[in-house]
Amino acid sequence: MAATPERPPHVAGTRLGRWLDRQIATVSPGRAVDRARSRAILAVAQSGYPATRSGRGRRIYSGRGGSGDAHLDARTLGQLREQCRALDRQDPIFSGILNRALDNILGPSLNFSPNTADPAFNTAAKRYFQNRATAHTADIRGMSDLADLFRKSLRAVWVDGDHLLGFAGDAIQQIEGDQINTPAAKRGGDSRVLNGVEVNAHGRPVRFWITSRNYGHEKYRTA
Repeated sequence: MAATPERPPHVAGTRLGRWLDRQIATVSPGRAVDRARSRAILAVAQSGYPATRSGRGRRIYSGRGGSGDAHLDARTLGQLREQCRALDRQDPIFSGILNRALDNILGPSLNFSPNTADPAFNTAAKRYFQNRATAHTADIRGMSDLADLFRKSLRAVWVDGDHLLGFAGDAIQQIEGDQINTPAAKRGGDSRVLNGVEVNAHGRPVRFWITSRNYGHEKYRTA
């Protein structure tokens, strides 16, 4: 009596796929290796775009169209900043990517080496830069040297979306993205101020509105 060929189990996708893999591995190990490799590549590709999938930690937003300015109200901007800051604090992969990018762009330290035909000028210019780049002279608060200011500023641009470096006398003052805000009198209507950035008729930024909260009252200045 002829043996009855093994039939695939009547189960859903995943178990059926495992059964099929076992059969292929028995008769063609090379094909089985190719299938396993392709499955691993597919898993990496699919996991690389979590923003396109809905889940408990992420919902898919409606595609109602419109420019980015129409969607990015102050509340949404604040939520995005808090999410990015939480990732930078808690996710080692996220913060590691930023750290590596900062190292590649700025390097571990800030070096200035003038190379003119005048050796005396080169020496004097380098000494002047080194003196001005210390925390005592570079930062208006006296807390960060020039290299640290650059790293903090670039990181804040990536995480917060906005960050300004302004001059306060001969020193540099950091202005956080949260301080760049639209005054109540400039909101709505035909105002060209969005999230604290005023633009001209061509969309070019011409002025930043900077807020300083003092005892619950917002005071603004422009830069």
